[in-house]
Amino acid sequence: MATDKWATPQYVFDYLNERFGPFDMDAAAADDTAKCEDYFTLEDAALTQPWFGRVFVNPPYGNIGPWVNKAEEETKAGRADLVLMLLPPRTDQRWWQEGVTVSATNVYFIKGRIAFELPGKSNCSFEPSIVVVFSGRFPAGPVYRTMEIPKPARVV
Repeated sequence: MATDKWATPQYVFDYLNERFGPFDMDAAAADDTAKCEDYFTLEDAALTQPWFGRVFVNPPYGNIGPWVNKAEEETKAGRADLVLMLLPPRTDQRWWQEGVTVSATNVYFIKGRIAFELPGKSNCSFEPSIVVVFSGRFPAGPVYRTMEIPKPARVV
């Protein structure tokens, strides 16, 4: 059975938290995969709740548009200082063309692929990943860069 509820590997979150955090909340979590003490699950209706501080979001990839809209809304309203989203680079989608390219402050194309996690499994993503940052500053468009997230050393 296919799912779009893959969890962010801890090393990826740790790197992003060190570079852009500390994050105050995880807006798209599950009880067993939340990366912050304060978090929303799908059952909490995260898209209808106010977000605050520095927010980490790895949304379900099956319906990204509302999550991008929420990131824009929360940073423009000043409730969230920064929203960092871990997304696929689907440049043909409306959420990319009308959301990311208009309101994001930075887009980082991640070198390599992230092995997202499902309880009891680890699987390489079928597509690349990007980090999209919304910060409430409204540039003429985002700054595009690449980013390499160091993988943890393997224990032999």
